[in-house]
Amino acid sequence: SAVTTLVPDPTMLLEIIDPQRAKEMLGMNSRNRNMAQTVVANYARQMSEGKWLLNGDAIRFAQDGTLLDGQHRLAGVVLANVTIQCWVGRGFTNEAQLTMDAQRKRTAGNHLAMLGIADGNKLAAIVRMVSHWKTGERSMYGFGGQAEQLSSIEIADLVKGDEMYQHALTNANMTVTRSIAPSRPAG
Repeated sequence: SAVTTLVPDPTMLLEIIDPQRAKEMLGMNSRNRNMAQTVVANYARQMSEGKWLLNGDAIRFAQDGTLLDGQHRLAGVVLANVTIQCWVGRGFTNEAQLTMDAQRKRTAGNHLAMLGIADGNKLAAIVRMVSHWKTGERSMYGFGGQAEQLSSIEIADLVKGDEMYQHALTNANMTVTRSIAPSRPAG
């Protein structure tokens, strides 16, 4: 069996991160992927609206202080000018970054299914399409990458708060409707 290399004295602390602290942490961001401004804007919106929840995801630093993970969250704090609580891990190897954010992400559809809501993927797609339509994006099949992206919690709140979405899903699943259009625009 494979042997895992032990990291000497890693730490994980729950910290309060305000915009000034986030800027300081971003100052250690010397080896990361390019920052996606649409992701930063969506995180900032969620933080401003109180939709950002402490979930165990950590801001992570290498043994030499280099920021390895969390640049989008930190930039969201700065943009929204808010304070969040977040786990911060320190003491990882720089190579550990190669394993971060490399696995399959949970989708909004997966989250709806975990809440016991049937056809989560279709329903999440319908909610997103309605949201885009309401904000002026009128494409039936694809959306530009600049559009506001709803988080899983926002999609779940919309589904739980408005039975219109369940009706839309029922209509999208009707045999006659499926023969006319894909489920997202049909819904």
